[in-house]
Amino acid sequence: MVVQSAYDEEKKETESRKAALEAKKDAKKGAKEAKEAKLAAAQAKKEQAGAASAAAMDAMDATEQAEPSAQEPEPEQEPEPEPAAPQHGWQVGAKVEVWSRSLSSWLPGEVLEVDDDEINVTYTDGAQKGTKWVDAHDPASVRKPERPAEEALAALKGVREVAAAKAKERRAAEEKEWADGLAQQKARSAKKTAPKVGSKGSCFSRSAGQWLACVVVAVGGDEARVKYKLQGQVGEKYVYWADVEEFKPSGSTAASVVTTTIELTKGSAGYGPITATLCACCSITF
Repeated sequence: MVVQSAYDEEKKETESRKAALEAKKDAKKGAKEAKEAKLAAAQAKKEQAGAASAAAMDAMDATEQAEPSAQEPEPEQEPEPEPAAPQHGWQVGAKVEVWSRSLSSWLPGEVLEVDDDEINVTYTDGAQKGTKWVDAHDPASVRKPERPAEEALAALKGVREVAAAKAKERRAAEEKEWADGLAQQKARSAKKTAPKVGSKGSCFSRSAGQWLACVVVAVGGDEARVKYKLQGQVGEKYVYWADVEEFKPSGSTAASVVTTTIELTKGSAGYGPITATLCACCSITF
């Protein structure tokens, strides 16, 4: 009987819990349904308000269309004044003649752009085209055509031929001068013996415009590297040892060079103690 009683109590407790759970579920379901009903009512109210507002707006539009507006019309804006045309009178597309300094001739051209004081023109010499800005007020730079473009180009052909011939003659003269100088240099070199490292002489300074006493520190081919002193500063330079306008060995020292004897100590160049003739005012030491 005791067991049966305990069993009955447990069963009652289980049923009670089950009933409480069901009641809780029903309460949640009711709350959810109430919330959904509330949302639906709010949505319906919102739709009704929107419909009323739309109707009011339609009525207002109809009233505005039926009655003329009481607002004053906006004043019309005055058009902006057009910029004043340049005083030089040139216009885009105008045919012109442009002065060429290189050809010393007038070339046919056309105006591309205009500014207050300048114009941008395109021109041709018959072989190639170009563009440039010129002074619109300068009659020595640009002018109105004085002859047809074909006639101007025909005349330019002869100008180009003359200019090309002169340029060819100029190049030939320069090449001949260079070749003659090279031949003379080789002839002088053949007649002379290259100086030895440590030998003394004089080198001409173009910057100072005078001869400077120097010492040869290296020799290679037709060139010699010498050391000298100018205004208290020791310098080095390369000279053509066979060119009497650049280097004079001992015995050919210029009269402007006052000589004295100093001793050179052995340095990185590898030459030993020697005696060199240099400017007395330098007291040069290498």
